[in-house]
Amino acid sequence: MSASLKTCYGYQTTRCDFNDIRASAKELPHLAKSVLVENSHKTDKKNEVYQWLTDGYYFWLNSDRYALWWGESRLKSDFLITRYDISLAREDVYDLIENPDDEDDFFLLVETYLEFYEDSKKRGLVTQIPTPTVSTVLHFFRKRHPEIFPYLAITITDCWVAEPMFRYIGKHKTLKMTPKSTSSSDSFRPMGRPQICIFEEAHSYITASTPIHPQEYVECFLE
Repeated sequence: MSASLKTCYGYQTTRCDFNDIRASAKELPHLAKSVLVENSHKTDKKNEVYQWLTDGYYFWLNSDRYALWWGESRLKSDFLITRYDISLAREDVYDLIENPDDEDDFFLLVETYLEFYEDSKKRGLVTQIPTPTVSTVLHFFRKRHPEIFPYLAITITDCWVAEPMFRYIGKHKTLKMTPKSTSSSDSFRPMGRPQICIFEEAHSYITASTPIHPQEYVECFLE
């Protein structure tokens, strides 16, 4: 594996009509888009939809664990899971999981956005500027300042603690690194739900689609 490349498997969960799996598969991978007032004045503020990492192709990283969970717990309908190979130049990936420099840069963007947000409040424009969050900060710089945010993909994780809830982690949330560890930061915690979002213009870096779930989907493309 080249150190200059960010390579991974990406698992995507999508709704499907099992009566016509092939037709559903033709629409893959699914492109997730935000629904925002700024894009359409017909959109009511309460009906806005913010994608975590802005618009793009979303994948669970390197395991189908959360792909299955999403289908069973959130979609609650017929669904497909498809695995893809993803490979991009590392400098094109805003890596908020493995790269401390990218994380530092992101929090600098948060500070910059916060200044803009607070200035807007003073000028009575706060209703036009969304509250600082991961999605709103990324959206602001990706759409308004592409010279500052020239990336093709983002990786991130959250604070989720997955089932099965193992006894120790369920109670303590973290595990000390050694018996002599005294600092709360000197501990291990669950990784959350790692994701990667590939922007639409980088679609060509998503390759080798492989049916994973259900078995009918797998068999459909073995024929």
